[in-house]
Amino acid sequence: MSSIDVKVGDPIKQRQALGKTGETGLAAGDHLHYGVYLHGVAILPVEWWDQKWINDNIQPKLEGQSGEAIAESQESKVTRKPARKRRR
Repeated sequence: MSSIDVKVGDPIKQRQALGKTGETGLAAGDHLHYGVYLHGVAILPVEWWDQKWINDNIQPKLEGQSGEAIAESQESKVTRKPARKRRR
């Protein structure tokens, strides 16, 4: 990037410019490599684009729920149909 307009920990808003891309090194044109890290661990950014995944996995953590509480909540949401007996 030719400039970075945010710092680690800064809150950001939708459509906010984070910086400017540029041509550096051996790049043949202006481009940007994008990655998402959570506490220093690389995660798949596509997971962050799905609102349901965010609601199920991130929002509870932001609200202070433990991993166990989140797992229990997700298990209780799973509804299983009773097994049917096959007719012969």
